[in-house]
Amino acid sequence: MRSSAFLASFLAYNFRFIFRNATLVQTTSGSEIFEQLIHLNENDVVIAISFPRYSKRIINAVDFAKQQNAYIVALTDGEFSPISAQADAKLYAKADISSFSDSIVSPLTVIDALIAAVSSKKKNELQDIFSRLESIWDDYDVYDKGSRK
Repeated sequence: MRSSAFLASFLAYNFRFIFRNATLVQTTSGSEIFEQLIHLNENDVVIAISFPRYSKRIINAVDFAKQQNAYIVALTDGEFSPISAQADAKLYAKADISSFSDSIVSPLTVIDALIAAVSSKKKNELQDIFSRLESIWDDYDVYDKGSRK
């Protein structure tokens, strides 16, 4: 929801390289979250991102995920955040709401560190994946290699 959607999108984009089943839960209505989370179980991890003004949709999704015995990681602004109490792991980042636009620099830094930590654990797998991707990108001429004169 709101600016947290950008953070979640960045995290999901990167986690899709690391995990085959990384999914970004997106919603335009209250019921869609539950439709996307219906298959959660104790083998799943949900990373919930919420900063002030806390979205009731995210709070409800975390409550539901907890009822499904999923492991909850909360990325939020502190222990008094509504999603913090349900979380099995908590990552706190300062939320700067000094203007009408929320600053996502601090939470993005935490997400970047999380991606780096997880990817270091899967280093060999990621080397294989990116080696294959580089070959595919070359075969399909996806990127300009800067060969202009």
